[in-house]
Amino acid sequence: YKNQIESAATKALEREVILIGDPSLSIFPSISAKIDGAQVANPDGFTDALMIEAGQLKANVKLWPLFSQKVEISEISLSDATVRLEKLIDGRSNWEFPAPEETDTSDQPDDAKGGFQTGIARAGLTNAAVYFADRQTGQQFALTDFNTTARLTALDKPFTSEGDGRINGQVFKYDISLETIDSLTNNAPSALTIELGTDYGDITYDGFLSLGDIPQLDGSFTVASTTIGQVLAVIGDVDLPIKANELKSIAAKGTIKGPIDTALLNVSEAKLKATGLDFEYAGEITLGAQPILDGAITLNASDAQRLFKAGQPMIGPLSILGNVDLIAKVKGPSATPTLTGITLKQRAPNLTTDYTGSIDLGGQQVLNGDLAISSQNLRPLLAALDVELPEGDTLQNVAIKGDVSGELL
Repeated sequence: YKNQIESAATKALEREVILIGDPSLSIFPSISAKIDGAQVANPDGFTDALMIEAGQLKANVKLWPLFSQKVEISEISLSDATVRLEKLIDGRSNWEFPAPEETDTSDQPDDAKGGFQTGIARAGLTNAAVYFADRQTGQQFALTDFNTTARLTALDKPFTSEGDGRINGQVFKYDISLETIDSLTNNAPSALTIELGTDYGDITYDGFLSLGDIPQLDGSFTVASTTIGQVLAVIGDVDLPIKANELKSIAAKGTIKGPIDTALLNVSEAKLKATGLDFEYAGEITLGAQPILDGAITLNASDAQRLFKAGQPMIGPLSILGNVDLIAKVKGPSATPTLTGITLKQRAPNLTTDYTGSIDLGGQQVLNGDLAISSQNLRPLLAALDVELPEGDTLQNVAIKGDVSGELL
């Protein structure tokens, strides 16, 4: 049947399919089939001649359950598979296949339409690789050394899978448990547990997933990384004003609920550590094009100007601040929030500041609070801010204390 299989597959996919070696089949005590390998060609115009190169494929199907219209696959395994996914500049992609022909079953009796119940005791994939390239955007990624196993005894039974591999050279491992495929495909909430571990950190999720036009989550999460700076360095295209290698660690936990693009995160704890900076946040975050905050922050900064890349405008002001402690409630868009209940203490050799009150970082940046600021060495302080002063010994000391309100800009 080798030639017939190749011919049928080539016709269905509209591209050449070649089976490697001679397929083998045995019937008793189970139905076992093996193919030494297979190749699926790319359409004309794509970089590589082959889209798929697959190694040995083996499958074992229990014989007796077939008589009860149950397909129980005791094991199916595929080794040394390589898949190359590519999208061309003209928009064509090599994973687009012709739609299968629909079969008219209207004249068949009802008992002929039921089909078989299917289950897989174990499915395994060994040493697989997937390469993706989008020629329009220049985006590329490579999944290599991928090994995975999965179990699905029936569509209304739990699905589990675990595996490991490398993404763009970075090691990862995962463990997934899903309540049922049936509930998921019927857009009903399905219990989902995910554990993802990498060299750069770990992520867990325990809750529910609902599919639809936009998937929805309802559960708890944790995120932890002691090498967050290296993560940003690997991503490479993140345009940040800070030096990625100065970021040390991040840890967060809480709950998430709603559509994944606009979900509500209730963060019980989030901590970021970097060179000269400790930052904590607790409260709500509503995701979106611009996340909305409603929580509290605690910040301690010392020598924080070391965080920023050369040429950033905030380096000059930060260099005179020394040690800064800030506690405040924060509410509003993440880029322009309002801070209330502020307790700010700043200490440096040439400047001391205490402030309690509020500040609105949107618009004209309105202040309203109590301020005490003093300097016993004002001239070096102003020089650090690029303020030109006349020569002399004047303007050495300053002290201001009182209520402050109004617009900064």
